[in-house]
Amino acid sequence: MTSQNSVSFVGFACVLIASALWGTTGTTATFAAGVSPLGIGAVAMGFGGLLLALTALHSIVKSSSRIAAQWPMLVLGSLSVAIYPLAFYSSMHLAASPSAPSSPSARRRWQPR
Repeated sequence: MTSQNSVSFVGFACVLIASALWGTTGTTATFAAGVSPLGIGAVAMGFGGLLLALTALHSIVKSSSRIAAQWPMLVLGSLSVAIYPLAFYSSMHLAASPSAPSSPSARRRWQPR
């Protein structure tokens, strides 16, 4: 395997893992009955932000002067990224849309006889 192929595979694997984790957060939030949607969003944002910062640490340190020069965009981006998961999980908590287990076919299958 060449160096380019291994880099492509690592990127593919990271996207695959991220999408699987993103897809399971709603299910996980459903089973965490005692946790508020803001708590779920804060944990998801915290772990995701920490993982992102750790993987990009070298680039952040290397580009710190350019990042500091763009501080208004940094603040706007940080606030946007902080607000999104909190708003998303809060809205999903209040949404009236049916989930997979409440669909008609699932209801027939899991309905007590």
